[in-house]
Amino acid sequence: MPATQHPTEFDPRQLAAAARSILACPAEVNLVVDGVDNLCADEEELGMTDDDGRPMLVCPTHSPLGVAAIDGRSALLTVTSGVGQAGSSSRNARVTLAGRLTV
Repeated sequence: MPATQHPTEFDPRQLAAAARSILACPAEVNLVVDGVDNLCADEEELGMTDDDGRPMLVCPTHSPLGVAAIDGRSALLTVTSGVGQAGSSSRNARVTLAGRLTV
């Protein structure tokens, strides 16, 4: 370890790579949107894809999530890792992103 790096510090490049891996291979996704109580109110299918390290949520524009995006509402997205074998410590990793939804 370099003398300038504290033992509890992490390399931001390694953390970013791990976060991108989790986004690309999620085991579980949890989305909370400001002012929207039930994102699946009409049982519409919601999807998430990884767009070069950025999560892209996919839904019909008239769905509660679509309307929230049109309104630019705040959201928290927590993704649990699907990287590694079931039961491995890498499956305990999570990434939480906060921001505003956009269309």
